[in-house]
Amino acid sequence: MTADIDKHPWVVNLVARLRADLGADAFDIVDHWADDLDAIGLACPQNHRVLAYVSTGNEASGSYSYELEVPPTGGDEVYSVAGRSSGCTYSELLDTLCSHWNIAR
Repeated sequence: MTADIDKHPWVVNLVARLRADLGADAFDIVDHWADDLDAIGLACPQNHRVLAYVSTGNEASGSYSYELEVPPTGGDEVYSVAGRSSGCTYSELLDTLCSHWNIAR
């Protein structure tokens, strides 16, 4: 499944690494940003509106950026931002995704 992702190789590698660390069913790819080859949308399998938009920049940098999304709290919003960061390590990203999706590591 990871090999079919039409993104830069470092995004494909990130998804493969996350699947290896969290399990094949830990998240679904829900990519509303298919044209952004440096980033990907990853969602909680039970609720695709609990989403993480992860950007890599490039694999050599070893840092990641993300925006966490949840269903809106009201109004006309499509989603609410639950958190964001830039320049985090893989370990920090992994901890954040586990917390956001409420999964044990």
